[in-house]
Amino acid sequence: MSNATVSDTSSITRPASRAMFGGILALAGGLVSNIIVAYIYGAGSSMDAYLTALVIPSYIQIVFFSSLAFVVIPVFIEAESRKQNEDAWALVGTFFWITTSILLLISVMGFVFSRQIIEIVAPGFQNQKALLASHMLAVLIFSTPFTGLSILTVGIQNARHHFFWPSVAPAFGFLVNIITLLVLSRFVGPMTLCWGYLLSTVTQAGFSIVPVVSHGWKKLLPLTDERVRNIGKAMMPLILFGLFTCISPVAIRYFSSGLPDGQIAYMGYANKISNIFVVFLASGIAASIFPSMARAYAQDGVLGLSKKNYFGLRLSFAVALPAIMVVAAVAIPLIRVFFERGEFTEADTVGVSRILFAFLVGDVLIRMVGNIFERGFYTLKNTVTPPLVSSIFVILFIATAQFIVAEWGYVGLVWANVTRQGLDVITAGVLLFRKFPKDESEHLTGSILGYLLAACASFLCGRLVLSVLAFFPAFAQLLLGGLSSGVAYLLLLYFIDRPMLTAIFELFDIRSFLGKFQIGINWLTQRKPWPNERSQ
Repeated sequence: MSNATVSDTSSITRPASRAMFGGILALAGGLVSNIIVAYIYGAGSSMDAYLTALVIPSYIQIVFFSSLAFVVIPVFIEAESRKQNEDAWALVGTFFWITTSILLLISVMGFVFSRQIIEIVAPGFQNQKALLASHMLAVLIFSTPFTGLSILTVGIQNARHHFFWPSVAPAFGFLVNIITLLVLSRFVGPMTLCWGYLLSTVTQAGFSIVPVVSHGWKKLLPLTDERVRNIGKAMMPLILFGLFTCISPVAIRYFSSGLPDGQIAYMGYANKISNIFVVFLASGIAASIFPSMARAYAQDGVLGLSKKNYFGLRLSFAVALPAIMVVAAVAIPLIRVFFERGEFTEADTVGVSRILFAFLVGDVLIRMVGNIFERGFYTLKNTVTPPLVSSIFVILFIATAQFIVAEWGYVGLVWANVTRQGLDVITAGVLLFRKFPKDESEHLTGSILGYLLAACASFLCGRLVLSVLAFFPAFAQLLLGGLSSGVAYLLLLYFIDRPMLTAIFELFDIRSFLGKFQIGINWLTQRKPWPNERSQ
């Protein structure tokens, strides 16, 4: 690779690597937390009620504040690059208090009208199930201020090149959740799920809120300030369209509320597994790509942005496709190892496995690609096109969802949502690429096809190993099947795209690990370091 390419690659992979290694701890904490939840509550009506109540605060924070950081960060970076640090931090302080005030008001209203909200969102719930969901919502709704502030402050920390601690924060949040589950579950029953989530959210938010508040701001900007008004104008279409574009999880709960007990929980557990890879893969690249795009666009215009965009897409496909195929190959043993104990039965394992692949495609691949496209539009200060495109496909999804549920149940509902996500991302990508030079588009298509073929080969390898190990314990099947599938992909990638393999090694910091391992071996054998080790 040329020096310029190495620089482009490292500006994304090195920050992403720091975020991902923080995510490893979050991955471990999330796994333990989910295992405990599955053991205690299984996939019954309590989990259905919890997941339905949880979707409301998630919807609120996504609609009102998920885009806040993407709108504020370019203005923050622009002010800092002009050495206007006081104004940059005044902007942060202003939106910190705006976020706090609005979400606190929404939380109080959600608490007061929790029963009415559940009756609207889940009309198919029986009285006892609806009552439990409303009590859960009354607690969960107060997580929204902390989630909103976390979104804003994590974006600011990433813009300051602070990636590790924001990414490791979920691990401490999961630890608090685990302690809450173990201590309170025997006393307050299913309501423990809500208190654990709330305390976990508060803990996680503190890791980004405290450093930003500690830095402080010397002044606040009036609401009439031009920068505040411009950010408000940029956010307004996102909020208005967001009422439609972000409603699909709520719509899924609405249309699935009349299904048999446990099927909402199946979707929840599949989502928990896919979120492991979102935390481990998508969040790291997403966290690092946006500041990198903003700076490239500020320095080199559309050409610089297109280079970051193309590389981000290639990296996303090269990482997401094998992750999906490897997990799909070992889906049954994976679910058995993590969840099948206590109240979580073999029938639940089969129920989750039927939709796991669909969730992985939607939550990992489509989300990662969508992140790249969305951030490309935001960097161009175009906040209208992404939500407009999403609104069209959400409306089509809602219009057909009732028929799909009646014909194919929860499996059809999940695949319909993934199809909506895919059409949304494809349309947004086509519109974004029209603004970019077309020099690298053919190379991008060829690369993606190569990654897809290698990932499919790794899937077949994993399935072959599982067929040989059919009578082995689930853990051995998961370990050997997943390992063989992953190694097969890396070997094929070595021949298909060696520079991308190098980028993935840098993403996971494998080269640094191998270097430290070699230095340790040299020390143990008392051998002098190699000449290139002296330079390191």
